[in-house]
Amino acid sequence: MATNVSQYKCPNCGASIPFDPGTQKLKCAHCGTEYDIETLQSMQAEENIETDSFGWQEYTSQTMDNDSGQIVYVCPSCGGEVIGDKTTSSCQCPYCGNNVIVEDKLKDIYKPDLVIPFKYTKEQAKQEFSKYLKSKKLLARDFSFEKVVDKINGLYVPYWLFDCDCSCQARFNATRMRAYSTADYDIEEIDHYLVYRDGNVSFSHVPVDGSDNLPAELLEALEPFDFSKAVDFNTAYLAGYLSNQYDVDSDSAIKRANERIKNSTTEAISATLIGYTTVFPLSSNVRFDNGKVSYALLPIYIFSAKYNGKVYNFAMNGQTGKFSGNLPADPKRTISYGFIIFLAITIVMFIILMITQR
Repeated sequence: MATNVSQYKCPNCGASIPFDPGTQKLKCAHCGTEYDIETLQSMQAEENIETDSFGWQEYTSQTMDNDSGQIVYVCPSCGGEVIGDKTTSSCQCPYCGNNVIVEDKLKDIYKPDLVIPFKYTKEQAKQEFSKYLKSKKLLARDFSFEKVVDKINGLYVPYWLFDCDCSCQARFNATRMRAYSTADYDIEEIDHYLVYRDGNVSFSHVPVDGSDNLPAELLEALEPFDFSKAVDFNTAYLAGYLSNQYDVDSDSAIKRANERIKNSTTEAISATLIGYTTVFPLSSNVRFDNGKVSYALLPIYIFSAKYNGKVYNFAMNGQTGKFSGNLPADPKRTISYGFIIFLAITIVMFIILMITQR
């Protein structure tokens, strides 16, 4: 099966030009020439300019039918095989570093509305990950970036973004407690209230990942993203990075979106209950209106590390630098810190007990 694939080439020297997070431009790794994306768009819009004159080259792929679902693209620069799968929309030749964008995976219903460009380079991501590891006091002593990190990939992950207005009605049991003492008694007064709340909340760009390949809890821990920095989609932002098209459609993602929106709405309503000692929810009703969904690619670095025969996966928000993932703990450090915490609590309780007995 033939597939249209494209690449960005430097008009000055012919080398590959990936997207550079530092300048937010396409930057040639060979001659250092920078290309503004808006200028490139204008060149694309010029009817009389040949495609190849500003660096696009199209070629076809060879598709292999096998059990793994892998697709092999032939790199036009070196003839090497570039391995992808059915959702791959951009990748990189492992032999010559040529950037490959699979145009057929970015058309029609698979064309994103928005993209948040990477802000951190791969080298900066490595540095931030090393700092992150050093900040973990219970981390296994021989677990370091240089020793165990197997690979790092910059990946544009597909997300569905949900907008809606919500109205919420909720009822709560609440109490106010007052304690005082007389000459003969210690008195505790508790007043009980039935509290009703009715409010409206608007949501914009509630993200739900559209990929089955990465754990949802790993991705959700990277939030929030700053969507004020999102831009209209352009394939230039994908140059030099991996990206996948969604394999979870918006209809399948809406259940998770509704769950997140409902929880956030009830939390916002509950936050208005001020001045009570205890609050217990009784019932709530959330109504959704003016729903809208858009499709976006968001920047994430994926780290893979091997340690003591086990693979650990981590992720970093490519825009904010926030990390998520599980780390191997050092048993001795864990016991030592546990003992220190236990000792500190014991001392505090002893001091409190001595004060109360005076």
